[in-house]
Amino acid sequence: QTMLTSEYGFVLDGGPPLGSIVTSAPASECLEITVHGKAAHAGAEPEKGINAIVAAAKAIASFPVGRIDAETTNNVGVITGGQARNVVPNTVTVIAEARSRNQTTLQEQLSIIKSAFEVEAATMGATVSIRTTNSYPAYHLTNEYPVIRLAAKAASTLGFPPQFRESGGGTDANHFNGFFT
Repeated sequence: QTMLTSEYGFVLDGGPPLGSIVTSAPASECLEITVHGKAAHAGAEPEKGINAIVAAAKAIASFPVGRIDAETTNNVGVITGGQARNVVPNTVTVIAEARSRNQTTLQEQLSIIKSAFEVEAATMGATVSIRTTNSYPAYHLTNEYPVIRLAAKAASTLGFPPQFRESGGGTDANHFNGFFT
């Protein structure tokens, strides 16, 4: 059951120019990846350690980031780890995301990222834990949807030529459209 009772809704968060109507936006998956190595004194016995940061860095360097294709992007946004400059770091956590308007491509990118961390961690004798969370679903609306036609008519009436476009970002529209499409 829903508390929404309106026939149509609009999210005014698509960005310029005025008259822009976003008809498609990507799904986003957040990855929280923790590499578990082994601490050791970096000066006295570094060979007894497994550097979690190095394993994560090798993994990050092995998969594509940025624009993957017209519908897909990957990003590594946060890296935290280590405890002191003279200790081989035993853990590092990486927060990353993959976005795509194509669900198959999104799943492929998630698999590539997860595999990169698993392979690099195993190669160094480390382990990895990965948690994936859906941030928001994708949506695709054609220009024939009544809500899209209504938005286009309103923009035209106000003197702004409608410009239909696809987005690489997410807004509340992703969540609302996820409920109703």
